[in-house]
Amino acid sequence: MKLFIHLKNTREDTKAIKESLENFDCSVVVENDQVVIITSSLVVGDIDLLNSNNIWEAGLRITEFIDIINGAAIVEGVILNHISLLKVVYENPEGKQLILGNVGRMEGILPGVRIDKPDISKIIPLALKDEAVAKALRLSSRELDWANLFRIYEVIKEDIGKFPKDIHSMLNIFTTSANKSSIVGDSARHGTIKDKGKPPKKIMSYPDAKFLIVKTLREWINNKLDKVQERGKKLD
Repeated sequence: MKLFIHLKNTREDTKAIKESLENFDCSVVVENDQVVIITSSLVVGDIDLLNSNNIWEAGLRITEFIDIINGAAIVEGVILNHISLLKVVYENPEGKQLILGNVGRMEGILPGVRIDKPDISKIIPLALKDEAVAKALRLSSRELDWANLFRIYEVIKEDIGKFPKDIHSMLNIFTTSANKSSIVGDSARHGTIKDKGKPPKKIMSYPDAKFLIVKTLREWINNKLDKVQERGKKLD
C-alpha cells in the first residue's frame, strides 16, 4: 500500500530525513512547507478499512518505523531533532488519496548536527528485515534507564547467544549492577527491597552502563551490516 507519511517537520529538516532514509525504498518531498515520506514498502498489501485490527497493525508498523529511525540516530550518538507525525494518507486502488485514521500518536527524532556526518541510512533497511535489530532500536528510542538498557542487552544476547570474552566480564558487572537496589536504588530492574546474596566486588555507574550498552549495540549492528555487505559481494 502506498503511504504518504506527513510530518510536522518543515523543509529545514528535509536534508536530514533524506540522508537517514537514503537506503530505504521511499521518497521524501515537501508539501505546504512540511515534510512527507512516500513509500509502498512499509505496509504490504491493502488495508481492510472495515477491520480495526488491520488499521491498528498498519499504525503500529508506522510507529515502529519512526522508532527505528529514532533508535538508529541514538546509536549513532547524534544531536537529535524531534519529529512528529501530522497525518497518514494512503492511496486506494483507484489512485485516490484518503486519510488513514486512528493510527495513534507517532513521534520520533532524526539526526541534527554533529562534527562528523552520521549515516543511519543503512541501519534502517536492516532493521525492517531483522526483528532483533528492530526491537533493539525501538527500545533505544525510549528512555535509556537501567531497565531499558537491560532489555537491549537481552535482545542482543538472545540474537548472538554468547558475548566475546573481551566484553563478557564487563557485561556481567552491568547485569549485576542493573539488578541490585543496593547499587542503583529504585532504578534497579528488580523491585525487591533487599538484595539476595553477597554484595558484588565490582559495580558499574549509570554513565558507564549506558556507554557500554550503546557501544555493544552499535558494534552488534555494524557486524550485521558487514555480513550483509559480504553476502552482497558474493552475489556479485
